[in-house]
Amino acid sequence: MQSNYRYATAKPTHYQAIISLIKSPQELFLIYPAADWPFDIKQMERLARERSDLTMVLDGDLVIGFANLYSNLSGSKWFIGNVVVCHDYRGKGIGRELVRHMCNRVFEHYADEVHITVFNHNLPALTLYGSMGFKPYDMELRKMPSGGQAMAIHMQLNRRSW
Repeated sequence: MQSNYRYATAKPTHYQAIISLIKSPQELFLIYPAADWPFDIKQMERLARERSDLTMVLDGDLVIGFANLYSNLSGSKWFIGNVVVCHDYRGKGIGRELVRHMCNRVFEHYADEVHITVFNHNLPALTLYGSMGFKPYDMELRKMPSGGQAMAIHMQLNRRSW
């Protein structure tokens, strides 16, 4: 990652900046399908209570990326969630470095395997995760807010293949 970018833990004072990264209901569905449009502080606070390792990418003081971690109920599977990069910073490798950073957090602190879920029509994310070594292991049909359907593709990456 470029030297002027850094990682920081998201705090309540950052929530509005994180919310502003998400520009449409369609994008919100890809990033946080359990949320309702418009995404707001109450939903961000709920996300913060339910997730761990809330991580921002900063360019100076500007929030340009966000992701977090969560586990299944038993704590046996750890997932990277809510990955988003500011529109103006996409295509610069920030998403790749953020996902790499989150994988390292899982491997160092939680588990030997990391999971991520992506929707079938999110080709940039599917391409990114595949190029990083994530492999699909399950799929499930989800209803979109528009009434249509999307396939949620669950992917995993093992520390040994990292």
